Amino acid sequence: PSDKRATMERDILQKLGQPDCNHETFLLNIRCYLAAFNNMHAAVIFTPRDFHLSGLYPFRIHYVSNDVYVVDVAREYDRLVIGQKITAINDQPISEMEQKLSSFSSAENTWTKRKSLDPVGFSQPEYYRLLGLTSSASNSVKLEFADHPSIRIAPVGKPDFHWHSGPPAPH
Repeated sequence: PSDKRATMERDILQKLGQPDCNHETFLLNIRCYLAAFNNMHAAVIFTPRDFHLSGLYPFRIHYVSNDVYVVDVAREYDRLVIGQKITAINDQPISEMEQKLSSFSSAENTWTKRKSLDPVGFSQPEYYRLLGLTSSASNSVKLEFADHPSIRIAPVGKPDFHWHSGPPAPH
């Protein structure tokens, strides 16, 4: 809708005027704007000065039907969360988180949006910061589960951590 695009344009222009605006902030906001067209062809795939998101929340997800499950987690976290259904992140229902996080991906339907989030789309600290869900890409997030106590996961800057990578825990 044109009113939504106009709001997004104003937001992007406001962010461009902020002293902390950088290339990554600009590019992610443009990707979000283009993703709102729900067309895989309306996307910024490569730029002369492309970037790589730094940091990662060390957990991987997988969709089963309409539910999101943890399929792996760094060894410093409880292995029993593997196989657990995520119900909320930072007190926001998983369906709302899916909608917000998929706003960075140009996709034409629910399936392709979910595919863009599986396995690490929920693990990008920079996305949480840009969405206003954390104040910084260095903040931890709280994962809440259907059948397990919630845990807080902090981002890691280097990929030198180790995954459990074992069979899922029973649930």
